[in-house]
This record gives sequence, C-alpha cells and structure tokens, in this order.
Amino acid sequence: MCEQFIAGKDSQPPPDYKFFCFHGEPRFIQVDYARFVRHTRNMFDLNWSPIPCAFEYPCEQEINSTPPPGLPKMLSICKLLAAPFPFVRVDLYCTDEKIWFGELTFYPEKGVGRFKPYSYDKYFGGFLDLAKCVMA
Repeated sequence: MCEQFIAGKDSQPPPDYKFFCFHGEPRFIQVDYARFVRHTRNMFDLNWSPIPCAFEYPCEQEINSTPPPGLPKMLSICKLLAAPFPFVRVDLYCTDEKIWFGELTFYPEKGVGRFKPYSYDKYFGGFLDLAKCVMA
C-alpha cells in the first residue's frame, strides 16, 4: 500500500497535529515537527497556549507560535471521530489547501510514553473518567 506524500514547506512533511480526545472531546494537542530530520514535539491546550511539558521527544516552543488555519474545523473533525471512544488520539495534517486524516491511535508511544515533568502523566490521565467506561 502506498500513500500520497503530503508536502509542507520546503518539500518536507508538514507538522503532524495529534489531538488527545477523552470521551469524545479534544483536550490537548501534540504537534510533531521535522519527524525525519530533528524530531521535536510541542504540546498545546485548545486555546493554543503552550503546555510546559515534553512527551518522549524534546519540545521547542519557538518553532510554532500560531495555530494551523484549519484548527476550528480540525477540532470538529476530532469530535466526530472520537465520539465512540473513552480515549483516542486523532492525527491530522493541515496544509494551505486542506485538512488530511492521519490515523486514530489508542496507545500513543505504545502505551508506555512518559511526560516530563512526570506530574503531567497524572494531569492528562485525569481527563479519563473510568466510571464512564463500564461496559453494559
């Protein structure tokens, strides 16, 4: 299987926007940059305020201080795709022309990734309400 290459600036892949969704609601956004050159990753809340933590890769807040132009539509797409799940990460790309779907991920970093500082493990985990996950 082959996928179409999505070219960003300088013919490199565009930033990879990963929306962490809990019970159908996006709660925070991970943005991966330069995945094949010098991989860095920043975390943002939904108002595009930086979250001062790292998740498996170093953060570099100077890289991107503005949200993608399609952020409101991307959030709507995430809500639709995440609705059936207690937790899912929705991966999207945004170019000048359109929004592209990447994948749905149920176990980011194979389920063993750690935030730095570690206090963010508990912070982000707090969005998952296990009482809502009881099967009938």
